[in-house]
Amino acid sequence: MKRTSVAAAVVFGVALLANGQAAQPGPDPLGAASDTPASVSETKPDVAQSGAAGEQASETPDEDAGRTVPATTGEQPAKKEDPSKGSDWPNFLGPNYNGMSPEKGLLREWPKEGPKVLWRIGIMPGWSCPSVSGNDLILAMSEFDPKSKGYAVQAEHIVCYEAATGKERWKYSYPNSYNNCTVSWVSGGVRATPAITDKRVYSIDPRGNIKCLDRKTGRLLWGKALDPEFYVRPGVEWKGYNNSPMIIDNVLVLNGSAGGYATGKGKGEHFIWSLGLDAATGKQLWMNEDKERAPYAKCTDGGSTAIPITMSKTACQVVAYNTYLHVIRARDGKELLRFPMIPPDAVALAMGSTLCVFGNKVVCNPVAGYMRCVELNLNSPGAKMAWVSPDHYESGDYHNYVEYKGHLYGVDAYNTVASDLKAGKLNFECLDAGSGKRTWKEGCVMNGYSYTAADGLMFLRSYQTLMLVELDPAKFKLKGKVEKIHSLPVPNMLDSRGLGDCVMPVLSRGRLFVRCPTEIICYDAKGTGANRAK
Repeated sequence: MKRTSVAAAVVFGVALLANGQAAQPGPDPLGAASDTPASVSETKPDVAQSGAAGEQASETPDEDAGRTVPATTGEQPAKKEDPSKGSDWPNFLGPNYNGMSPEKGLLREWPKEGPKVLWRIGIMPGWSCPSVSGNDLILAMSEFDPKSKGYAVQAEHIVCYEAATGKERWKYSYPNSYNNCTVSWVSGGVRATPAITDKRVYSIDPRGNIKCLDRKTGRLLWGKALDPEFYVRPGVEWKGYNNSPMIIDNVLVLNGSAGGYATGKGKGEHFIWSLGLDAATGKQLWMNEDKERAPYAKCTDGGSTAIPITMSKTACQVVAYNTYLHVIRARDGKELLRFPMIPPDAVALAMGSTLCVFGNKVVCNPVAGYMRCVELNLNSPGAKMAWVSPDHYESGDYHNYVEYKGHLYGVDAYNTVASDLKAGKLNFECLDAGSGKRTWKEGCVMNGYSYTAADGLMFLRSYQTLMLVELDPAKFKLKGKVEKIHSLPVPNMLDSRGLGDCVMPVLSRGRLFVRCPTEIICYDAKGTGANRAK
């Protein structure tokens, strides 16, 4: 692995653009405290500047035995929350980076009409998941040129809403330009999910523009661009930048790929890279590069999001690319482990799909390859292959599997084509986490799916449908289903096929947030009465 250091500076110009659709706020039936700052509406110069004092990280024990993950709450150490009272969802894949919420006391079965809708508001397009901390809900979205019929992006917006009511608090906007067909199949726009710390919000758009904002006001603290500041082209000519920002040990960690355009290299070469920036200032701390070993054995479509782990008592990220599993120390980019995990003819990860990490196990589900589970030695860098699945499962373009009590739950997208969505259903299935052997499958979803787990339940969405599934290794148990929860706008031919439903639901403080193509819906996931869990 080659380590390089690059310094550059770019100054952007920005003007505040028109607001999106107005929120329809309502009362807070869950009784959240009101900590709403004054609304901000101003022109914000997009100029790189230093932030405040550095983040103070802590290490928060994961519920998974043997695994400790560094907290991402920024200036203050993370507080241990009572799962019965709710939890934050401050970054992609949630507080424990595994697609699960620690919340308890959720509604175990839905009424026929589904869970109560607390509020719903109109938004602009995007495949970015909501991030929630306290009463702040952060959402990234893209604005399209109305004359382009959903193909040309003209601006990006990062918006803060009150999680309890949907009322807008502030919005940061800046111009951007790319043809949406080059970064997705549908008019989805921004992919990466923002990360929230105590004082800051971090976001990155499909062209690799990184923004660090003040959490309270939305003011820009600093901004960077992968191209040209780090001489990294984020692959807009293919699928754009998908990697979500992750804060590990005061470091903003990003991973990606750069075709024919990388640090100090000429055209015609493809490189995989991992970049560490000071979370407070944006200053480059380190950068690692690997030349691509084989076609498609890369961090596909702009890279996979870092998963924080602790190895040798040090905050690290674990990521798969170039046919290897890598453990990289956050503070300086040193690679502590490189383990052969992925067959050379398989795609490591697709569309930002990340590793499934539980305890000291790491599961990778490569496209065109069998699922693999690696067992890590977290005390001293080392690893061994625990198992290779007996059957060919494929997590497809959206999500890896979720582990719960010794079993893996997820959607097998093997033998399906993204553009052929209505030809047949995909399998939602359960696998033995100790062997990869399937215990059951249920054909209940189509492409354009997503899911989030909590309290032994799975919130599963697909093609305008939201389902509640009890996680049981013995059989599929459907506990609720709501159909046609949103409309399907048709700016282009593929939007009508439901691919926009790939944005995973987010759970925080009893509220389930579901991002749809043109709106976000907030459901009451706790409910009242006999069906509410004790």
